[in-house]
Amino acid sequence: MHGRVKVRTTAEQAEVKRKEREKKLQLYSAALEKIFDKRNNSVFDEKGLSLCAEVLLVNPDFYTLWNFRKEILVAFKETRSTKDLQRLFEEELSFIESCLRVNPKSYGSWDHRIFVQQNIPHPNWTRELALCNKFLEYDERNFHCWDYRRFVVKNSNSVTLQDEFDFTTTKICNNFSNYSSWHYRSKLLPLLLPDPSQPAGTKEEAILEEFEIVQNAMFTDPDDQSAWFYHRWLLGRGRVEPDFLQVIASRATKTLTISVTKPIHPLESCEKVEVSINDTPVTASSSKWHNPFHNDYYSPVWILPLPKEFLSETSLDITVKLYAESTTLASCTLSLKESTDRICYRSNNLTPDTIFNSELSAAKTAILAKELEAIQELLQLETENKWAMLTVVQLMQALNSQRYSADINNYLNTLSQIDPKRDNYYKDYKSKVTIENQIKSMDGSQAKLVLKGLDLSTVYHLEHLVSVQVLDLSSNNISRLHTFAYLQSVESLDLDHNKINSIEGLGLLPNLTHLSLRHNCLLKVDDLRPLQSCAALKELNLEGNALTEDDTDYRNSVQQLLPQLTHVDSNPIN
Repeated sequence: MHGRVKVRTTAEQAEVKRKEREKKLQLYSAALEKIFDKRNNSVFDEKGLSLCAEVLLVNPDFYTLWNFRKEILVAFKETRSTKDLQRLFEEELSFIESCLRVNPKSYGSWDHRIFVQQNIPHPNWTRELALCNKFLEYDERNFHCWDYRRFVVKNSNSVTLQDEFDFTTTKICNNFSNYSSWHYRSKLLPLLLPDPSQPAGTKEEAILEEFEIVQNAMFTDPDDQSAWFYHRWLLGRGRVEPDFLQVIASRATKTLTISVTKPIHPLESCEKVEVSINDTPVTASSSKWHNPFHNDYYSPVWILPLPKEFLSETSLDITVKLYAESTTLASCTLSLKESTDRICYRSNNLTPDTIFNSELSAAKTAILAKELEAIQELLQLETENKWAMLTVVQLMQALNSQRYSADINNYLNTLSQIDPKRDNYYKDYKSKVTIENQIKSMDGSQAKLVLKGLDLSTVYHLEHLVSVQVLDLSSNNISRLHTFAYLQSVESLDLDHNKINSIEGLGLLPNLTHLSLRHNCLLKVDDLRPLQSCAALKELNLEGNALTEDDTDYRNSVQQLLPQLTHVDSNPIN
């Protein structure tokens, strides 16, 4: 009679596993103790490699142990022959591959492999490329492997960029959802067919061909985001060259204000600004640039106090030059006469269209128009596909945001309904397009701007409004005012009926005299403290805020906080 096989209970099985874990943990701890003892005593030997291997084969993400292995191998480079080093590093490559089988997405393992390839006497790049191919067969989305592949290609002479581009084509054809292949493709195109003047840094004909490839992917699987993201990259806006948006000289504020197409630092960036008044250069010792926030960050807006020695002059000829190295990027001269309090310069060559949209050639316009038509057809079949809808918006924005303004708003409103988790993103996007369209339709010398009731959630591109003196932003959904510091010329600002609960940013407006904040979300009088630095502020309207309801004597409290005021809620202060 055969003996019975004892069947362990669930509790017994759990106990066995617990004891196995405890045993592994004890071995793990013992190995770590020896490793750290060796590292603390700077003992670099093959035993250290062996101890590290015991732990890393269990947990390849222990970055400190990879660093210790690096230290050991670096020490060996000082004492071992080239032949021994080649053997050691090849063994290290085999070990790393074992660790990658445990975790193919281990940061430490892939980083250590780069270190080995940089130090091995005779690297075998063909083998490394084959390893990448193998791991990408296991998981074609392993971005660690894709990063390593780029390193291999960069250092290998046997692989061409065209080979790699063809490789991405193969991978994408096998699976349109391979985001890493699309991303790699976007890195290869500017290297294969460079053209810095184009938005993607790539020759236009190559970009146009890519639209056909990506369209196949979008129509095959409309819900996959990989192809849509690549399509968005193809639509990328062109690089904006540094230039003056506006230059303003004012006797009242005794300042020169510039706004530039991109953030700069007049003293520290590669773009510099030189100013001369009546042919005399203004030096840092006589006057120094500062941005509206009075910090050291890059900014598109900068202010230069006019040196006192020039203010008594009846006529000021101010020349401003923006340059990089020895190349002049932009320059202008403003003549501020005795009878002129303020003068503003704006370039005739620089239009909002060239700033907000890359200039489209006839070929690209035709392609984008066909893209728009095709994706609108797809949208008729996939009526709630957010990727298709957002791409339609981007295409309309690229082609003519003013002509398609109503359609863009309707699509973005629909996106807020079908994708509520990104509601704020769509609202901000709509605000951005609205502001861009308003700026495109502005007169260059316009001092008053009404943006009332446009459903704005935020206000973009305020560096374009540096010269505006009267601004109406009432009846919107604005809550953030930080960048309002760019509005250096504004004197009257209407923010009634918004969602403002903080006025940080308004305290940096030197010319602000009239401010209306009716029906917002200001809770207490102390919220108005930033306005203490607005010396020119005379009139302040606050009706409809919580602070007016909770403090029956709020006007007196406001007067004590802001003694420069002459009127609160249209009532004169005694």
